[in-house]
Amino acid sequence: MQKASLAGLASATTLAGAATRWGILHPQYPQKYMKTHVAGKAVVAATAPTPQAADQVNGLRNLILDLLFGSPFITTQEWATAVERTSNTENVATLAKWYRNAVRELADREEKAATAYASRQQREEIIRLLNNPLITRRHKTRVLLGINRYQADEARAIIANLTAYIAAPFGGGAVGAFSGTVSYAA
Repeated sequence: MQKASLAGLASATTLAGAATRWGILHPQYPQKYMKTHVAGKAVVAATAPTPQAADQVNGLRNLILDLLFGSPFITTQEWATAVERTSNTENVATLAKWYRNAVRELADREEKAATAYASRQQREEIIRLLNNPLITRRHKTRVLLGINRYQADEARAIIANLTAYIAAPFGGGAVGAFSGTVSYAA
């Protein structure tokens, strides 16, 4: 295809969107000759969007930005890039694809997010309570082997169990009051 025939097909919004999608201008063509199609598909002339299409575009932009706004799983740079790219894109299909990908990516990042492990103070409190002579070696070993894997809520439950066991009259009252394991029913 000749460069001259592409010049009449490209509009300012299509060029801005294509430049943003590619990250840089296509090195083979100057900006006014930028491609307006996907490889393997026919070149289409840019037309003015209908009011319904404009509403769809604005709705998808709002969905994407609402999803990403305030998310602890994206960086400031990713937020700035998302704002820029969504504001420059007029294609409904592209925005819908970006929304689906953003949902998937945030779900993946949320699954991989670091869990809140027990704090140093909680681990020290567990160790202090385990050094009480009322706690058997077996229970102490069982708890200490997993001390670096406990999450914050598990550590609170262990501290509560140990404190109750030690505080009960004559070292824990009933046998088995502290088994070294924690029930996590919340």
